[in-house]
Amino acid sequence: MSVGAFILGLLNGLTIGLLAVGLVLVYKSNRFLNLAHAQLGTLSALLVAKWVLDWGWNFWMAFIVAIGVGVLTGFLVERFLVAPLRARSGSPIRLLLLSLGVSQLLLALTYIPSLSPSADAAGRYSTTHGGSVYPQPFMSTLRIGGVTLTGMYVLAAVLVPILVAALAVFMRYSLLGKQIRAAANNPDAARLAGISVRRVSAVTWIIAGALSAVTAVLQAPTQPSFNVASLGPNLLMVTLGAAAFGAFVSMPGALAGGLLIGLVSQIVSATTSSAPKAELAVFVLILVIVFVRGRAIGRVFETSGAPVEDVRVTRVPKALRDARLVRHHRAWLAIGALAIALVWPQVPYFNGAGNQFLLTLVLIFAVVGVGLTMLLGWGGQVSLGHFAVVGLGAYITAHMATHGWSLASLFLLAGGAGALVTVLVGLPALRVRGLTLAVTTLGLAVISTDWLFHQSWIGSDKPFGMTVDPSRLGAGLGTPHSEVAVYYVALVILVLAVAAAAALRRSNPGRLFVAVRDNERASAAFGATPATVKLSILAVSGFFAGAAGVLWADAWKSVTPLHFTADVSIAIIAIPVIGGLGSISGAVAAAVLLYAGTFFVGPQVAGVFGSFGH
Repeated sequence: MSVGAFILGLLNGLTIGLLAVGLVLVYKSNRFLNLAHAQLGTLSALLVAKWVLDWGWNFWMAFIVAIGVGVLTGFLVERFLVAPLRARSGSPIRLLLLSLGVSQLLLALTYIPSLSPSADAAGRYSTTHGGSVYPQPFMSTLRIGGVTLTGMYVLAAVLVPILVAALAVFMRYSLLGKQIRAAANNPDAARLAGISVRRVSAVTWIIAGALSAVTAVLQAPTQPSFNVASLGPNLLMVTLGAAAFGAFVSMPGALAGGLLIGLVSQIVSATTSSAPKAELAVFVLILVIVFVRGRAIGRVFETSGAPVEDVRVTRVPKALRDARLVRHHRAWLAIGALAIALVWPQVPYFNGAGNQFLLTLVLIFAVVGVGLTMLLGWGGQVSLGHFAVVGLGAYITAHMATHGWSLASLFLLAGGAGALVTVLVGLPALRVRGLTLAVTTLGLAVISTDWLFHQSWIGSDKPFGMTVDPSRLGAGLGTPHSEVAVYYVALVILVLAVAAAAALRRSNPGRLFVAVRDNERASAAFGATPATVKLSILAVSGFFAGAAGVLWADAWKSVTPLHFTADVSIAIIAIPVIGGLGSISGAVAAAVLLYAGTFFVGPQVAGVFGSFGH
């Protein structure tokens, strides 16, 4: 390893560490993982490029104003989104899921064309500034160990230590910093002492927004072209890993974790000349961090309260309680939904092969949503890598269908593989109380697309993925060649998944899942082993996702890593959220609402707006 690679690793680690420090700051104040922290600064980074390249601003003026944009973004998110939800529910899962939605919203804003620099301006800047596509603070460079450090690297080396030191001094010695620490340790006692917890939270988010803006600008030139996707799941993975090194409460620990991750990534990348292998090394490192720091993380998460709060059930008026329709409403709704599902692909407009294929995808997302609802609603755990497990099942199907395996055997094999992988990835996280499963499963989502599915022993080293031979329904039953046949197979699997989930929820293991979610210590006092219970529901949820991969492969007739990106794993979290945490029927309804709307209503609406635009 060269000295230059070591220096680059340290500098990249500084930006990761600074981002992790902001995430730790929000956790100390609000007691939830803010998965939108990296995205708080995306708009600021984009606007710096816009102002410098298109409008001719000085970099330093654009940088300072962009920090103000980050401050405003943090304040608005806290005031209008986080604070109202926190006032109604202190559930860390609900706040975490809100932050996921905020991250997607902030990323969506950066795709507005008027906010991006023009291609002509970027090209001219690149020609006159040594190939750089993002504005640099100054053109002088520093050459160390065969590596040329641009102006932004030099700025990061100077600015990040100063910011972290200043923040540490502020938190330790200033009155406001002491109030932030007091409100984080005991909000009720802080209120009794006259501290405004709401004001403290707003200040924390303002600081976090500023730190995110600075980090986004510092990190942007490290990409070959400025792409907001670089501020998505990959950056979130390393940020969460660095924060886990500090047990989500130690700012020096978070900075040290960032330096460690940056060094490992750069060393592996320089040694192997492979970015995917560097991501794999970082993922393994994060698993080790979560395992080693598990006890410290567990002690921190014990103060966060119950991950999911039960929603008060609306009571049926006594006058209606004995009505036949009310008493058997679940059965009537199930019969009605099944009848609609049976005739849906035969209805005009939907009876074409293309639309029947899309209807099949809706059912597949519903199967995945059922498994996610069990994990999130019953187990109180968040998985950000479930669609990678779907991809695993799809690739297993592509490999084994050529050997004549039937659908039933493929469902068992792919489901079993999905259960095994989710348990292995979740094992370091589920040893302790908390939401660290989100950290490890996000890593699975990232490395699956970039590395795992490109390996010939599980995926395909071909650039366009693999084709899938039709799977046999069973002995003498043939294969589902048509789109409508695959649809009905998917419908059968969805019905079986819903029935199995409903039966499990009514059983003793189902009640145990919820009991461990609500109070691990009380459950342990009655003889339960919380870690085993959590791993069990993770395995069941992983089985559903792996089995859904079989349907995915049969529907698409091909599989490619682009089907299973980390963004999809994050997006499908909306299914259990919209469906109501813990409701199986709600998960199915939410999947239909989201994806039928996306596939069939979205293009029509886009067409209407497009016609108005012309």
